[in-house]
Formats: sequence, structure tokens, C-alpha cells
Amino acid sequence: MTLQKKHRTIRFFIGLLSTVALTPCAAEKTPDTFTKDSPQQYIIAQGDTLWGAFKKLNLPNHAWPTILATNPQIKDLNKVQPGDIIYLTRKVDKTKPAANPSSPSLASKINGFIDDMVKKHAFNRTALEALFQTVEIKAPIIKAISKPAEKRLVWHQYKEIFLTPKRIQQGVSFWKKHESELSRVEQKYGVSAKIIVAIIGVETYYGKITGKHRVIDALATIAFGYPKRETFFTNELKQFLILCRDEAIDPLIPTGSYAGAMGIPQFMPSSFISYAADFDGDKKRDIWSNYGDVFASIANYFIRHHWQPDQPVAFKIQHKTNAFNRALSKGLRPDTTVAALKERNLHLAFPEQLNFTDRVKLLRFQQKETIDLWLGLQNFYAITRYNHSPLYAMAVFQLSEAINTLKIAHD
Repeated sequence: MTLQKKHRTIRFFIGLLSTVALTPCAAEKTPDTFTKDSPQQYIIAQGDTLWGAFKKLNLPNHAWPTILATNPQIKDLNKVQPGDIIYLTRKVDKTKPAANPSSPSLASKINGFIDDMVKKHAFNRTALEALFQTVEIKAPIIKAISKPAEKRLVWHQYKEIFLTPKRIQQGVSFWKKHESELSRVEQKYGVSAKIIVAIIGVETYYGKITGKHRVIDALATIAFGYPKRETFFTNELKQFLILCRDEAIDPLIPTGSYAGAMGIPQFMPSSFISYAADFDGDKKRDIWSNYGDVFASIANYFIRHHWQPDQPVAFKIQHKTNAFNRALSKGLRPDTTVAALKERNLHLAFPEQLNFTDRVKLLRFQQKETIDLWLGLQNFYAITRYNHSPLYAMAVFQLSEAINTLKIAHD
């Protein structure tokens, strides 16, 4: 079910609550009689009052006592804040330890995080405490992020994952299905449709594999249970709760990767806040099911990282000796020019399209028996801002070219 549909389900459920409560037998029922799959809460949106929310959701007066009894954290009926949670079913058992902490230090970290969100970001303490009682710290996530790295892949191994005939063909189908929106995004932002399609193809297999972990569980698990990445993921958890409050999203609904990457483009919460775009003007940035927003968000990410419209990404160059090794350097940012490489007598053959003044990065890619040399330009570097790996950027670039070539052949 998409995020938008789940939000509609919550509101539909509340409407049903008001209808059921009109019958004498139903009036005797409590929210505990709903099934475990029923929506459990409503998130106060920007501009909501408690009374306005009840009226907007068409709750009858005699439903109020049941709902208010379920929410003793509401001390002042005239004061609610965006992000406050109104529970529609039985309130979480207060005897359950917050987030199932396995040690006092874990509970201390969670409580410290709640303190910080209350003091610095005006969150409601009781609502956060109740929320974290439903959060799960999951050992498999710790295992996934901390397991020893597998053998480092080289280019000929890496490309076999992404540059497959099936992925290329499905990229063409995906492009044709969303061609109108992709064309409008390309025209507005100047980021080529083939790059946007390739990013989605690499990240989530065109939206088919977006992750099954609750984002809040993934972020909380790493933030509180994996000290090596505590700082980064604590900030991402903070950003996630802020975006849920600002976008009126139930924080228990979004799912993503074990590291908390969300939606079709796999944005981390901080990236969502900085780069997600509302392309259709509905005042929502939906990277889970609204493809216009998805495409625009990816394009906006690239533009903000200095993508150059209508400019090349990379050029393959020929080499006669291993003298190029002297020009290899750390990092990914273009750090030299074609002219400077020519002056070093490296026995390289450069494509005619390159200008002597173009800033480039010399990159080495290992094939099974040979070595490929490429010059990455600014747009190649922009792709590495999405994932800081030259293998990733080359996979996106070559997948985009393969999809584009096959689409032209089909057209």
C-alpha cells in the first residue's frame, strides 16, 4: 500500500468510527475491539487544533470520551502541537520498556534523544515517549551494518549486477510509462531523463525494491545500538521526526532500507528535507508513490550538486602504457585538466570532444584482463554525490546510455 493510500486509510477509519458509534451496540464498544491491522493513531498536522481535528474528521461528541481516555497525555485540551499523536486504539502499555532496550545505557540514549527533541525542536515529550515505546531495536539491522565487508568488488564484477539486459529493457519500459512526467522534469531542471531513470534503476529496480524496514526502527537501531555510526544516524533520526511533523506523516508508516533510506529514490531523511520536491503543487513531497515528485526530487538533488545541463558525463580514453598510474589521485572531484594531462607525457589518446581547459578526474576501472581509463567530468562527480563511489557513478552512467540507446532503437 502506498503512503498516500495509508494516509487515506487512517482518515477513512476515523470516518468509520463516527458512523459505527451511532448505533447502540457499537456505542458500547471500545477501540480495543478493532483488529490489530487497524490504523492506531492520528498525527496532528500544521494548523490543527484538537477540536478542529475532531470536527474535521467528523467524530461525534460521544466518541470523544473514549478517544480522550486513550490519550491521557493530553493535559490541556486547548493545546496540541504539529506532530502530536492521538491514539485511536488502546494506548501503548506503559510497562513496556521504551524501544525494548537491552541495557540501561540504551534507555539512557533514547531518553537523552527525547530530551533534545523537546528542548531544541519543541516536540511533545509524552508523545515521543509513547512513540518510542513502539519502536523496535532490531539485531538483524546491527548485523547488516556491522558485518565484515565482503570482498571488494572491482568494475567487471560490479557492472554485472546492474548492466543486465533485463534491467536495461525494464528501464526502457519504465521511461515510456512515465515519459510525460520525465520530459516535464527534464525541461524544468535540465537533468536528462535517462540519468533519472538509471538512478531509479540502480537504487530500487524502478521502484520495485524500496526496503521493508520501518524507517524509524532502522534509524533508531543504528543511532542507539551502533556507536560507530551514532552521530550520523542520530541526526538522521532527528531529521526523520521533523519531516514527519512537517509533512503530517505518521512516523510508524514509512518503510525503507536497513539504513533508513526511503522511497523510490532512497533518500535519507536529511536529503529529503534538503532536496525533495513538490512537483505537482499539492503541498506534499511524496517520494513513495508520486512519480512527478520522485523525478523532480532526484533532478533537484543533481542541480543542487552542480549538474551541468546538456554537458557530458565521462569519456573513455585510450592508453598505451601504465604511465597513467602517475596521474591517478585520491578523491572524486575533477582535479586536473586535459591540458595538464597532455603535458605529463602519459601516452594517452583523448577524444576530440574534450577541450584542453576541461576539468577532469582520471579514473581507473578494472576489467577481467584489462584496465579501462575514463575521464570523469563535473556531471560524473555530481552522480557520485548520490553515492560516493566511482563504481556506482559509472554504473548509473553506462546504464543510462544503454537504456537510451535501446529506447531510440525501439522508437
